[in-house]
Amino acid sequence: MFLFTRVAVNGRIPADRGAGPVEYLAVVLFIAIIAAALHLSGVGGGVARYVSAAVCEVGKNGGLVERCEPVGPDPALPPGQPVVLRPENPCYGSIENDYGELTATIPVRYIDVRGGSRIGYQIRKIVKPGQPDKWQVQIYGWGELSAATPGVPETQLESDDPLGIDPRKLELPAGIWIGGNLTLGDTYEFDSEKEATGFPWEYAEKRLRQFGDAVISSHPVTGPLVGLAKHLPWVGDDIEKVLEGDPLPPRKEWSLEAGPTGGFTGKMNILKVGGSLGMRGWRLLGVRHAANGESTFTVRDSGEVEPSIIIDLGTLLPPSVRNRFNGKVNEGIDELEKLAAKKFGAGFRLPAKMREHLKKNWPDLGVTAKAKGTITYQVTMDRNGDPVRFTKLVDTQLNWYGRLADKVSTKNQRKEVAGNLLVPLGGHRTIEQSTLGLNDSANLRAVQDFGLYAPLGVGAELTPAADRLRERFEAAGTTTRQSYDSDAGNVKISGNAASRRGSVLGELKLEVEDNRLSGAEIWESGKGWVPWTACHG
Repeated sequence: MFLFTRVAVNGRIPADRGAGPVEYLAVVLFIAIIAAALHLSGVGGGVARYVSAAVCEVGKNGGLVERCEPVGPDPALPPGQPVVLRPENPCYGSIENDYGELTATIPVRYIDVRGGSRIGYQIRKIVKPGQPDKWQVQIYGWGELSAATPGVPETQLESDDPLGIDPRKLELPAGIWIGGNLTLGDTYEFDSEKEATGFPWEYAEKRLRQFGDAVISSHPVTGPLVGLAKHLPWVGDDIEKVLEGDPLPPRKEWSLEAGPTGGFTGKMNILKVGGSLGMRGWRLLGVRHAANGESTFTVRDSGEVEPSIIIDLGTLLPPSVRNRFNGKVNEGIDELEKLAAKKFGAGFRLPAKMREHLKKNWPDLGVTAKAKGTITYQVTMDRNGDPVRFTKLVDTQLNWYGRLADKVSTKNQRKEVAGNLLVPLGGHRTIEQSTLGLNDSANLRAVQDFGLYAPLGVGAELTPAADRLRERFEAAGTTTRQSYDSDAGNVKISGNAASRRGSVLGELKLEVEDNRLSGAEIWESGKGWVPWTACHG
């Protein structure tokens, strides 16, 4: 702050008669010199802006400047008390996830090559207070390629029939695999549940049409004819529509994720009880791009474990009971042979060894539990590349099933086929989401500090930076927790055949999962978890 006073000359204060342009110019030069000194000294910035404004006002009073711009906040400096609105978390009323997965393991010289692909979809019901519900549908494809130990195929049949493992001795077949996977996804949004549930089949039909059109159009014989037909007047558009189908609705988002994966599988048979254990984990790095121009960069760590206990009914029944059932099995086999002979017009008899095997082969009954956990970190940028928000998702799930399994194999066990059916008995899923807006410098610094530890995965949650980030979530972010009643079940057909180099495995699994919201909570500072009535009344 500068204070200018009139100085007495010869004991008198000069009369206030106003200053001329020359005097004003001298004052302007004096203030300009001070502003330059402040700038060179490193103070500059906002101080210099106010000094420049003062220079303008002096010049205006002296008639040198007609107008001065008002002084606003310095855009280069953070605001003193920024007004930051807490971000909103989405509320999912239900989550449905269905997929089909095909896996093959082929032996090579020293290891087995394991490959798999999965095609599925997820439907999420989005609840917004005062607005109509929306349904998001994500269609995704997943692929995996890994190197496995030779023991993996024998352990993936997931049936502990004594024909597979000798009950008279302890055997522990096990194997591991390490590799990488890739996931691609498209997300769409609909106004009704009917549209959403029917869309996956519409999407599949569209892609099949596109594939068929591409095959026909690229063939040297049919290609020119199809190209000509599409350009015929009046009917060309109709032909193209028949070949390609109706266009899909606009995407809301596309995603790409990739990263390493690995797993363990093993089983054992002690006396009359069999057990199996499967574990796997993966890390995915990826990007999601929304139709509004936002891009989200994702780090995801996931793991699952699936233990089972299973008993072969044939080993539990007394010999008298087994023999009584054998007679019924013989009668059933005789009837099947008669039907086959009638259909094919010739005598049909099963080999005696196969008949004896079917009489002795009893189904397996047991229970299975499956636990899954995922922690996801996301940074979202707007279309200009500026950070918008940071999100942490913790998704945990536990399901339990009744299990029915059976395995048929040749006497020397060189070829085996197993069927597994997991019937849902119950389950629970919890999704906790924490979101932080990044237009506040304190929030941004906390996320940047935590980002240094992100390569540690779940271990990053044990660092001091994670504690500071949680403090920011409580002070300026939004944390919600949703609970779901979960039902999941699957059916799996596995085939295993011995080859010169080892065992070849092929496996097809179909799984259906349904999660219904049972409760929702939101974290409030000073209160802790309170009901999130806007999501679940």
